[in-house]
Amino acid sequence: MPIWIIAIEWLARIILLLLVCLSVWSIAIILERKKFFQNLENQDSLDDLKKLIHAEAKNSQQLKTSLQNKVGFRAAVLKNAVEGKDNESVEKLVNSFVLLEKRKLEKGLPVLGTLGSTTPFIGLLGTIMGIIVSFGQLSQGKGDMNQVMYSLAEALILTAVGLFVAIPAVIAFNIYSRKLRSLLIDGESIKDYYLAHKG
Repeated sequence: MPIWIIAIEWLARIILLLLVCLSVWSIAIILERKKFFQNLENQDSLDDLKKLIHAEAKNSQQLKTSLQNKVGFRAAVLKNAVEGKDNESVEKLVNSFVLLEKRKLEKGLPVLGTLGSTTPFIGLLGTIMGIIVSFGQLSQGKGDMNQVMYSLAEALILTAVGLFVAIPAVIAFNIYSRKLRSLLIDGESIKDYYLAHKG
């Protein structure tokens, strides 16, 4: 068997191993983000904080005291807002806090987006290499039709594995991106609600 066929065959196997590793990485990110967003959802709700603002916005010191035991992104936005002396400083404090927190909130999402868009092509590349090997063997007269069909089926597994990695990654990316947008909207809503009641 020519060296180039052996090289391509091994390259296809390396691609399969790479896809398995990417799948493990993707699942690890998905599970970590799931736990992260579940924790955020269990923290102070937007409605609770709005009630607190409505009751105590005029007295910033009392509001600060009430916020001491509050945790989570939404409460942290309000804590930063209360530190502002005037409307402009409230805007700046909240905006800078949100920008810094956004990095933590979107951790892993770019990786999921990249895996979702590239792994089908990596799988397809492996499939093409497997097909090249099959036809290379056939042209050399090294295998019968059954063996070639088996090699082609083996090659198509790489496309299936690529899709197996991509589909959950894309679904998770869309779900968590929506949760992130919703959280940032909540932060903006809390800031505006506080400014409106601060007077």
